[in-house]
Amino acid sequence: MTDGESGFGAERMNAVLLQDFPWELNDKLLLEKFRLPGESSRADALRRVAAEAEARGRPRAFYRRCWIESRGQEHVNLEGVSLHSRVMTVNLEKAHSAFPFVATCGPELEEWSRSLTGALEKYWAEEIKGLAVGAAVLATAADVQEHHCPGRLAMMNPGSLDDWPLSGQAPLFALLEQPGKTMEAVLGVRLLPSGLMDPGMTVSGIWFPAEEAFENCMLCPREACPGRRAPHDPELYDKKFRAPGQLP
Repeated sequence: MTDGESGFGAERMNAVLLQDFPWELNDKLLLEKFRLPGESSRADALRRVAAEAEARGRPRAFYRRCWIESRGQEHVNLEGVSLHSRVMTVNLEKAHSAFPFVATCGPELEEWSRSLTGALEKYWAEEIKGLAVGAAVLATAADVQEHHCPGRLAMMNPGSLDDWPLSGQAPLFALLEQPGKTMEAVLGVRLLPSGLMDPGMTVSGIWFPAEEAFENCMLCPREACPGRRAPHDPELYDKKFRAPGQLP
């Protein structure tokens, strides 16, 4: 869906609302994820929960292409909004544009999950919401690659690194919102004063063209993180991102 269809005016060109895209919960993968034998009462209960989630869920995402106007040593200016991050400055060194986005499991799944009463069902629901928002994030990347940037993409997320803390959420949302068309109006996502988002299973960040693979995890020493996507490289920051004269 294009910017006109999403309700954003011409001043928000290249804005895209992604919704109603196919997503499904694979029975085999779910059983493996929760370590359940296929022929069991708990497996049947999980299937019922998954079927409810598929019927009610509407994961979706919103993104727009933003042009890079200037760069400092520790910030990047995208269309009048400054994002403060040394890592981002280096990652976007050769880029002309970037793609801020918000992707969510959707308020429908959030409301459904809150209605569940069993502890096990609630646990399954949280994991299923994670799969739903993951599908929305991947749909965003696929759309960016198809329509704007066919090569390799990488992603950064506010709050994933000290270099770009949760305080970076507000300027990121400012790039996506305009009066009367907030992320709550478009996606059902609220930015809370803490910098967290509601629904909780929501991901924000920027996609950008990348010559080399990059994951936030490469710079994060928290080895026990369940969402880790790449090993920590303790030398990477010094080799690639540390500014001249910047203290260790």
